[in-house]
Amino acid sequence: MNLKKIIISFSIIIAGCTNPFAVRGPEPPNPTDISDTYERPTLSETVLSNLRFALLQENISNYEKCFVDANNSSNYQYKFLHDQRIEGGLLMDWKLNDEFQYLSNIINGDSLKSISLTYLDSLSYKSISTFPDSVWTSFDYELVVVFTYSSYLYKGQSIIKLVKDINSLWSIYYWEDRPSVDNYLNTWSLLKLKFR
Repeated sequence: MNLKKIIISFSIIIAGCTNPFAVRGPEPPNPTDISDTYERPTLSETVLSNLRFALLQENISNYEKCFVDANNSSNYQYKFLHDQRIEGGLLMDWKLNDEFQYLSNIINGDSLKSISLTYLDSLSYKSISTFPDSVWTSFDYELVVVFTYSSYLYKGQSIIKLVKDINSLWSIYYWEDRPSVDNYLNTWSLLKLKFR
């Protein structure tokens, strides 16, 4: 075979190949990957959506963003009123740091498989006339926490109050947890107590 035929054959082979030194384009996003779904809460409705996704995605940072920041909302301090069936005052002094710590304890444990939250009612928000830029909502919920060897269902009713801060972003400043209509034993308060 002469040199000319070798060069032509090699050129044809090279032309059919992609450049191994070329920079690859970005991979398209995976539509099933929802590891960081967080929407800037310019509407009060967005906060509870962000809360749900933070739990689903086990994202403590996004969970924290759902709650009032004392630096931006100086008139509002976070308050949690637990299910009153839980005795002993173990949740009486619940602070914002406790809110983040219980979730961190769950997520950073070695046996968590998943968390899911379902709002059983359509969420409607009502203005709090005595507090400007403040609304409240009430809803029934089901929270399922699945560990490697067990799963738990928590049901109840929440009353949540939200406020708009100096940056016009909404956040939770008040959370009241109550038993469900069927008086189901395990409410969200019990989960918080268990992992405090």
